[in-house]
Amino acid sequence: MHPVPTRTVVAFGVVTALVMLSLLRLARGLLARSTVETGEARARGAHRIVLAGDVLAVLLVAAAVVRNNVLGQSLTHDALSAVIMGATGLLLVQGAGELGIRARVGSHLRTELDRGNLAAALAAAAHYVSVGLLASHAASRRRARHRKARRRPVGGVARAGREVRPGTRQ
Repeated sequence: MHPVPTRTVVAFGVVTALVMLSLLRLARGLLARSTVETGEARARGAHRIVLAGDVLAVLLVAAAVVRNNVLGQSLTHDALSAVIMGATGLLLVQGAGELGIRARVGSHLRTELDRGNLAAALAAAAHYVSVGLLASHAASRRRARHRKARRRPVGGVARAGREVRPGTRQ
């Protein structure tokens, strides 16, 4: 397969990131997760920290989608692959992120964020980033399909094209 031109990868990266961030904004507006627009500056800061973790998670998924799904076969194939895997990654980040936070702190997170608890905000943001890392690997079609199985020789470790038996020197 021929290498993908850099302009194509950059174009797909920018478009994928912008579309995924727009969908994130739409999802956050529909879910009304951060309803504190006016109020204490500390509460707004806590909500912004969680939003920053959410945005970073989405950008991690967007980078993985472009890196592993834009193969240079055809524009339509690459676009369709990026859309499918990007949507899957975004759903994984939002779904698993919400479920993980609800499992850990229940409904208390919103209350803590409204009070301006920066530790709770940092924990939620870190959770979203970790879910984003996991989702970026899950949304990588190419990585799962093209992975070569590495086999170790029985009783030894392969090094530089030859087998080294345990207990022997090179």
